[in-house]
Amino acid sequence: FVDGRFDAEASTLPSSVVALGAVLADPTSPFAERIGQINPTEQQCHPLLALNAARMGDGLVLHLADGETLDKPLHLRFTWTAEGRAKDHAAHMRFLVLIGDGAQATLIETHQGTPGFATLTTEVSLGAAAALSHVRLETLSWAARQSAVTVGELAANALYQGFYLSE
Repeated sequence: FVDGRFDAEASTLPSSVVALGAVLADPTSPFAERIGQINPTEQQCHPLLALNAARMGDGLVLHLADGETLDKPLHLRFTWTAEGRAKDHAAHMRFLVLIGDGAQATLIETHQGTPGFATLTTEVSLGAAAALSHVRLETLSWAARQSAVTVGELAANALYQGFYLSE
């Protein structure tokens, strides 16, 4: 992702990953109806979730069927450039992670540069005995304006391991 936009030319995605733009453009996509439905908080709507939902423009969907394992970590690299910041660019990205029963994956995010303003929402749904390791490393400048929210639903015996490091 460069300045909040998915860079398809610089990316190699496994078949279990679909660009959010394709999901939103296809009304028959089975994933479109899941966006915003994981652990919804109607009574206590978080302002960043509401902003992200209203303005989401790009992102990805990771879907693993029951028993499937992602062979290697999915690395999402976010780069924020001076050009994007000069345009006072705002980006609102959404990531939907659907992992079936007994499936396993590792998701690594690296963030660098200085976003003008960005919100990232990650929705995670783990089936029974599924496992997700989620690592977020941020080396953003002191002037960065980025907020991230992760919400999730875990079935019986599911394991979510999250590690966030911001320097």
